[in-house]
Amino acid sequence: MKKTVKFNEKIALDVFEILNDAWLNKKGVFKDVILPQNLWIPDGWENLSNQEKANFFFFAALPMRGGLISEDPFKWLQTLWLMFPEFFDVKIVAETMSPDYMREAIKAVTNEILDGPGIGKLGGGSLSYKMEEHIPNWILNAKALYYRWGGNLLNVFWGVDNFEEAFEKIDYKRYRKNDRRKERCFYGMRRKIFSLLTIFLQEQELIPIFPTPIPVDFHASRIV
Repeated sequence: MKKTVKFNEKIALDVFEILNDAWLNKKGVFKDVILPQNLWIPDGWENLSNQEKANFFFFAALPMRGGLISEDPFKWLQTLWLMFPEFFDVKIVAETMSPDYMREAIKAVTNEILDGPGIGKLGGGSLSYKMEEHIPNWILNAKALYYRWGGNLLNVFWGVDNFEEAFEKIDYKRYRKNDRRKERCFYGMRRKIFSLLTIFLQEQELIPIFPTPIPVDFHASRIV
C-alpha cells in the first residue's frame, strides 16, 4: 500500500499563527530566546562577506541530523572556525583536504570544547552521529561548490523564486550515475536539510524570502 501524508491545513494555520505571534512578540517560552544559528556564530561575523556567511551555513547544515540538540553542532562549528578556519575555505577543502586530516581536527575541536575526549566515533560526543558520512560529504560538497558553483553557495539561489527550483539543482538523486549534472549536487543534504539551510540564509537576509518547507521532525508531525 502506498503511504501518503495528509495535512490538516486549518489546524496547522491555527497553530502557526499562535506560534508566530508569540515568537515575534517574545511571549512566554520565547522571551529572551536567541536561536543557536544567531548565537554560536564565528567571531567578527559582521565583517564577513555574504559569501562567507552563506558558506558557513552550508557546512553548518550538514550535521543537523538525528537526535542532536542544535546548540551542540553550532558550538562545535564555532570552535572549528576558530581553530581550523581552512575547513570553511572551499578552495582549500576541494584541492587539498584529506579525510584523515579532518578526523584529527575533529578530535582536537572536541577536546577543546569538552576539555578532554568525548565518547563515540572519533571522540566526537553528540557529533559522532553520522560523522563518518559528514567527513567525505564535507569534501564532496566543497568540490561541487568550488568547481561547479564558483565557490559561492548564493549562486545556487541566483534567479530562484521557489524552493523546488533551488533543490532540483543540487539533488543528486534526480540524476543518473554518469550525468554530468551530478557533479554540481550536494551529498548528505536532501530536502529536509536543504530546507533548513534555505531558512538559515533567509533569516540572515542572504537570499530572497519565498515559501520553504519546514524541516519536519516528530515535533512538527504531532500537529498533522
